[in-house]
Amino acid sequence: MPSAAVKPGNVTQCNSPAVLRQVKYELRVQCVEENSCIQTCYWNCAFSVRIGCRERAGEPFGYLQAIGDRPFFCTFDLREQLELFVNLCKSDPATVHFDARGTVIKDIPDNKRVLCYCMIPSDCTVPVFEFLSSQHTTETLAHLLELFSRDVRILNNGTTVKPQYLVIDFSYAILNAVLQALNKCTITRYLRTTLQILKRKKTTSSIHQPTIICLCMAHTLKCLSRTLM
Repeated sequence: MPSAAVKPGNVTQCNSPAVLRQVKYELRVQCVEENSCIQTCYWNCAFSVRIGCRERAGEPFGYLQAIGDRPFFCTFDLREQLELFVNLCKSDPATVHFDARGTVIKDIPDNKRVLCYCMIPSDCTVPVFEFLSSQHTTETLAHLLELFSRDVRILNNGTTVKPQYLVIDFSYAILNAVLQALNKCTITRYLRTTLQILKRKKTTSSIHQPTIICLCMAHTLKCLSRTLM
């Protein structure tokens, strides 16, 4: 070792430049693999912002609308999807399905399993809203649904629209989230309202105000078959 390197107290033989370059390369590859999904979303979001500058200010633009990394989430929808949702909700009655469709990306370090959530009308195969999330709590799902409702309201000249019926599975997180985001109420309050509707103690106008939550028939039959077996 050079005497200049020993004087500061460094008595360990230094690795060759080739070894250091290999260590640097392996570390860079590891960082890229861990953050490739998040970085890709950020790059696409930045690209969407540049394209959106050409569109009318204040309205949703591009494809990626919101993104976060801890916990990871990413919402995406096009203007045409929002318009489809608005037109659907203005029809009577409007029915949409909302559920988690499994994972579409590999696991992200320090995050739970990322699931893809999808909202799709009952009479077409085009989704109106999709998002990825590694956090599957009521608070996170409600927040992302409220972001979608905000964009819908902006596109619809400040007027809120929502479907008459929303079909879900037996997930309590999704049930609480849609009630909080669409009806601004808890399960207890919602059940009291539906009971009053069944007892014919509600007027026709008040019946159409809340979004009616329906349990998916396929999930119901699956649970029934498991019980019988």
